[in-house]
Amino acid sequence: MNFLFLPRKSRFLLLLFSILSLVSCANLKSLETKKNTPSALTTTPLPVLENDAQGIVVVPAATATPNQLVPFGAAQKVGLILGPGAIKAFAHIGALRELSKAKIPIVGIVGIELGALVGALYSQKGQIFEPEWQMMKMKEDDLLNRSLLGATKQREVSSIGPFLKMAFSDRKNEDARIPFACAALNTAKHTIYMMAKGAYTAMLPYCLPIPPLFQPFNQNIAAAHDLKTSADYLRSRGATYIILVNVINTNQFDDYPFWGMIAHSVLQQIKSVDYVIQVPLDEFLLTDFDKRKEMIQRGSLAAQKSIPEIQAKLGL
Repeated sequence: MNFLFLPRKSRFLLLLFSILSLVSCANLKSLETKKNTPSALTTTPLPVLENDAQGIVVVPAATATPNQLVPFGAAQKVGLILGPGAIKAFAHIGALRELSKAKIPIVGIVGIELGALVGALYSQKGQIFEPEWQMMKMKEDDLLNRSLLGATKQREVSSIGPFLKMAFSDRKNEDARIPFACAALNTAKHTIYMMAKGAYTAMLPYCLPIPPLFQPFNQNIAAAHDLKTSADYLRSRGATYIILVNVINTNQFDDYPFWGMIAHSVLQQIKSVDYVIQVPLDEFLLTDFDKRKEMIQRGSLAAQKSIPEIQAKLGL
């Protein structure tokens, strides 16, 4: 069948599958070329690309960096990845609450898809009440576009603009208490960028779009399939121990099959992090906005169970 005659949604999903496949193949090729490369820490500064039209700066993702061995007695520096999951990303709030209570030394955060919004809200002040207070103000219409029959359609990411303005005002990421970046996939260039500078209101629209929430923004979608790039980025910024808070797995994606592909891709790259806090949310849907408080509680319980082991590994 001619691509042009497919329904618009089908064309987008086909394009998304193609891009994910191409980027995955590129990652595998990159890994193959590095198998025989001597282990060494990357110290070369990353290049910066200016984007004057949008008033932001995008930083290309770091090249692969091997897990470094920390000298005996040296303090570990934790890099935190808040993974994708649409509405399930509300569980990150509970996980952050417990990590903060336990005084886990987080030196940098990367947020993926809606995990980027949670991470940005926490990083700007380093205060755990901020993401919960702000995100519980959200209305369902800020994230979900439901038809009269209950089906969810993708919205333009501009629909979340008023919320971003209310939550962040004109604050810039450079002023954050905890360094933060979010991962965006440019569908035209098949390239992942770590958005790390500029106003939050300008950065985040690049990192949030993916079904069932938002349409692509300036040919960018959330780099939801890629975990390794985010881990490498945090290590390039000084993190020595990477923790992933994962709110998805390979089950329960009947309504959005490509999310199963995303979950499988994340699982294949799980060795790029040092520890995973897995939040069990199988019975929840990606669009269960009314159950976000329950998801926050699940995130809190999962982190509580993980913290003693994390503390032991960090020598705390």
